[in-house]
Amino acid sequence: MATQWANQAKAGLELRLDPCHLPQYVSFDVQGKTVVCSLNERGAALKIENGSSTSRVSRLVLAHQFRGVAARAVRTSSGQKAVSLELLHRNHEACIPLLVSRDLDDVLLDWRLWADIYDLPMLLVNDDGTVIPVKDRSPLEHFFGKKPHENKRKNFLLRCRGYSLGIRLVINNQVMLG
Repeated sequence: MATQWANQAKAGLELRLDPCHLPQYVSFDVQGKTVVCSLNERGAALKIENGSSTSRVSRLVLAHQFRGVAARAVRTSSGQKAVSLELLHRNHEACIPLLVSRDLDDVLLDWRLWADIYDLPMLLVNDDGTVIPVKDRSPLEHFFGKKPHENKRKNFLLRCRGYSLGIRLVINNQVMLG
């Protein structure tokens, strides 16, 4: 991954770390420091490099130390609404960006997958910065005022094998999902 990953995410470009193919690696800048992160099934290994000197700090953040998988509304560089997902931590340097996308189906799927992988709650971050837990893992109507399935796609996309979404899909007596 490129060093500017989170900088591009903050600028509203669409990016994604794949929750189904761990470990994932990402590098980004936070408050003048470069953070190099490795995500695996247990949590994240962070290397924080101070921009002005050659000092490095390594730290391991286990999955249960994150507050949850947070979704927040952002604007893309073209001015369109998108959703950003991140592993939310009390320490701002340990917050890890996971996804920026305008496709609500992709956001909802990744949101649930990251939450299930790390056994964390799904959270919403309001414009004022307050964090609200999502009860019953409801859809993202909060961000766009519509249901995610209003924008139906013609193609059917399966992302993760081995992870159950709690649904079963049968087409022509063949189990496609479940």
